[in-house]
Amino acid sequence: MTAIADERRSVLDVYVREGARKMLQSALESEVEAFLEEHAATRDERNRRRVVRNGYLPARSIMTGAGLLEIDQPRVRNKPPRVEERGAFFSAILPPTCGRAVRSRN
Repeated sequence: MTAIADERRSVLDVYVREGARKMLQSALESEVEAFLEEHAATRDERNRRRVVRNGYLPARSIMTGAGLLEIDQPRVRNKPPRVEERGAFFSAILPPTCGRAVRSRN
């Protein structure tokens, strides 16, 4: 391959990775929204939602077929009156162990 072909391929790879990252991020956001809608009727004594969005977990690097993607996983807080009633949101798309094997090579 020539230098020009390598450069074009690099630019294409950037677009493919960014597109994959955006699609994965969007799918995670949709998954969280569906979870929140499912629990929207769960209210406390002051009629406030018990299951709410709570920002994002620290960014994670995930190895995919498109390359290494940095993902911001949404966080959900469940605040029931008793600790033993707490449930947690776990993504079916992005399992908790996904990407933990990826480490910096520095």
